[in-house]
Amino acid sequence: MNSNHSHSDQSEGQRLLWIALDCSEWSLIEKWMDEGHLPHIQSLYERGGFCRLQSTSDVLVASPSATTMTSQYPVETGFVCWMQWRADLMAEQRCEETWLPITPFYRRLGPLGKRVIAMDIPMAYTPEPFNGMEVVSWGSYDKLGDIASYPADFLPRLQRKYHKLPIGPELGELRDIRTQLKLRDSLIQGTEAVGDACRDLIRDEAWDLFLVGFGATHRAGHNFWDRSSFKETDPPADLLAAYDNALRDVYIATDKQVGKMLEFKPDDAAVMCLATHGFGPTNSRFDYFDQLVNPIIYGYKAEPVDHSKKKAGLVKRLRQAVPVEWRSGVKRRLPKNLQDALTKFWAGKKKKDWSNIRAFTTAGDLEGYVYVNLKGREAKGIVEPADYEPLLREITEGLLTWKDEDTGKRIIEKVVRGNELWPEVPAERRKQMPDLIIQWSDLPLAGTQRMVSEKFGVVVREAKDKVSDGRSGHHLPVGWLVCVAEGIEPGSKLKHSHIVDLAPTAMHLMGLEPFEDFRGNMIEHVARRVHASAVA
Repeated sequence: MNSNHSHSDQSEGQRLLWIALDCSEWSLIEKWMDEGHLPHIQSLYERGGFCRLQSTSDVLVASPSATTMTSQYPVETGFVCWMQWRADLMAEQRCEETWLPITPFYRRLGPLGKRVIAMDIPMAYTPEPFNGMEVVSWGSYDKLGDIASYPADFLPRLQRKYHKLPIGPELGELRDIRTQLKLRDSLIQGTEAVGDACRDLIRDEAWDLFLVGFGATHRAGHNFWDRSSFKETDPPADLLAAYDNALRDVYIATDKQVGKMLEFKPDDAAVMCLATHGFGPTNSRFDYFDQLVNPIIYGYKAEPVDHSKKKAGLVKRLRQAVPVEWRSGVKRRLPKNLQDALTKFWAGKKKKDWSNIRAFTTAGDLEGYVYVNLKGREAKGIVEPADYEPLLREITEGLLTWKDEDTGKRIIEKVVRGNELWPEVPAERRKQMPDLIIQWSDLPLAGTQRMVSEKFGVVVREAKDKVSDGRSGHHLPVGWLVCVAEGIEPGSKLKHSHIVDLAPTAMHLMGLEPFEDFRGNMIEHVARRVHASAVA
């Protein structure tokens, strides 16, 4: 172990190694620890305290990272999704610092005498000058912008020595099983590159806080959760066996990189190993959301479509004629505004005549968001304020009538009012929230063919047992934390907490008072035990 790093006086707290296994599922980790596949995570688990973490992904699936890194709820940060509705522009726009500033807590630690190295924190803007080093969008799955670093020469050094881009862009299509297995291999290789870089930085650089996010666990959860992620119905047995173990293989690769970092971690450094949300089978019907909500908004009955006889439209035929790798390669070289416009074009999004639109959906992120075209809020609003509540009730009641025809179960569990979330936050902070947020039932998408409503008709999926975008796994709103630090008893159970509590707890371990604008608190048992140790 290396213990010769320059750092702040230890009476002020411990150095801290923060390891995030993005969107990793604890039930799988438990299973694979029991089977002996994840020895390094198991070692942390046995030496530290453990708790589950409530997340904000139950309502806003893209929000956990911004929520965690600011210790503020989404109604305070204003962050809903990577693309958000702008009522002033009557358009969806990629989030940018210019109109939605979000500063992670670790970039604020320089004036407190702490040096930080941050690697691939999801949903982070371009790094700003601060006391440390940072790279964003290199090996992360969730990205807000282009790959970048501070200082500017940090990224080229990483790319020359380790890997150009450890996790490439998501292609968003159902692909053959061999291509999926190539993805598994690239995720493992990318994870090794990130681990090698972190090992060397931990060993060679001075730091008080080192943060890393491993994005491969997130990507693998989407693509390898179950067999609905590949095209074939009866692939060769050897490929199927390899596919069935692909998600475990990515977790094993990540565990090995955790081991590398622990080997070179200073002896006196605390460790927080965590995930801000988990994973399960895809239950989202987002691809069909417009078909479910538009009959309610516009007052018609949806007719079932026979996909076997349906001729693809011009845009879809054009899309299918261009290999997905070519489309992706060209797209990622374009400016972000053109990338977003191209995404809307491929999705068949049409220009809207706002004079006839009472309510509308936005891109979301596998969820369903509805906004009312409200007078006085939307630049081209047509709905009178007096009609706002009745319209929300009408849409809510209509959405809850949709069921899976085979099982008779509702496909939507709940419709949430965005302006009613986190009522402790002042109402003026809620302007970015969707009017309605759909919470899908736990009924998996794969296996659903026909969605029916007695009042609003029938919507038919093209492939009953497959997911059209290749993402068989979806986020669950419960994460986890393993914390190894002075005063925490091995194998102890920490108090069930929320992801807003992670940043205050990290600062506490480092001997710092949490910032006054934090919404969260120090995790109770960590605070008590570390304090007791310091007193002793």
